[in-house]
Order: sequence, then C-alpha cells, then structure tokens
Amino acid sequence: TRDPELWFGDGNLVIQVTPRLFRLHRGVLAPSSKFFRDMMAFPRAAEEDTYDYVLLVVLRDDDARDAARFFKALYIPRYFSGPPPAKTTFDAIEGVLRLCHR
Repeated sequence: TRDPELWFGDGNLVIQVTPRLFRLHRGVLAPSSKFFRDMMAFPRAAEEDTYDYVLLVVLRDDDARDAARFFKALYIPRYFSGPPPAKTTFDAIEGVLRLCHR
C-alpha cells in the first residue's frame, strides 16, 4: 500500500516496508542516513527490482510504522515539534531511533 504522506511522484527510490510503500528521494536519504548513503554507493545491477520504473529497496527487518516515523522526521520539518502543545509519543521517538541506529 502506498503511504499517502510519503509518496512523492518525483521520487527516485521506492522503499517497501511491508505492507507500506514509500516513494522518496535518494538526495534526501543519503545525506541523512549512513545506511542509505552506503547502500546507494554500490553500483546497481541491471536485474535489480523496480517499482513504478524506479529502484525498489525492500527492508525486511523493519517495522512499517517505524519507517514512516523516520521518513516523516526527514521530510516534515515540524513532525516532532508541531504547534504547541506538541505531543510526541515515546513510540514515535523510539521508532525513529531504531532506524537511525542502522
């Protein structure tokens, strides 16, 4: 299922974290995450999986909610702060930290 908040038509990378699909930008992920930077540094094989004509990366060991929170933290500047009183749950922070630790 495409994540409605994190599906960008001009994205050049689709990340699948079952059951969600995120169409994002390599240029946003690589500077923000060593995991993605290292992954994108490797040469691409011609037979790699694609989705909607762009590279498909499947993250099998991650939780879709954690991934959504991590990507929102990168893409939505006020995701954690929001208008007062901002309510950020421990689960949201923990999910982001889990993916940051990769």
